[in-house]
Amino acid sequence: MARLAALLMLLWPGLAMAQQAAPQLLQIHRSIGTAGGGLYRFSGSQLQLLNSQNVGLPSDNITRLAVGPDGALWIGSDVGLARLADGSLTSVKELAERAVTSLAVTGKGEVWAGVDNDGIFYGDGTAWTQLTVADRLPSPRIAALIAENDANGGTVWLGGADGGVMRFRRQGE
Repeated sequence: MARLAALLMLLWPGLAMAQQAAPQLLQIHRSIGTAGGGLYRFSGSQLQLLNSQNVGLPSDNITRLAVGPDGALWIGSDVGLARLADGSLTSVKELAERAVTSLAVTGKGEVWAGVDNDGIFYGDGTAWTQLTVADRLPSPRIAALIAENDANGGTVWLGGADGGVMRFRRQGE
């Protein structure tokens, strides 16, 4: 599956694969985000197209995908973030009109989304908190997020587009 992801990234620029580093999650969702064509999802032997017209994605320009521990698919786009679970799509109002540049979900289900030139947002899907360079982020544009799912539920590593790396852990974890 990792070879397929690498091949698709080479052949189809702008492609975002769900959790390339976790093939078991690809086997569950088998989702491919495109630059302008929406989201393709394999279900059994069927290929399903999800886009702004038929399910209400924020945009057909998919930038990032991540799968939560509950099996929900988080979909980042050039104008927002949405959650797809049990066939229902919910847009995150706090991130409307913001380009998602990076995306990760911890083992506890906390979602982290880097937004273009505006830091990051993190939350449980209902309440969101924003962090910016004023909060000591390495850059206003977070290009990479990695969630380590350890016994404490996860440490999040942030990579700034302009340089810099930061490790984020909650107090008491």
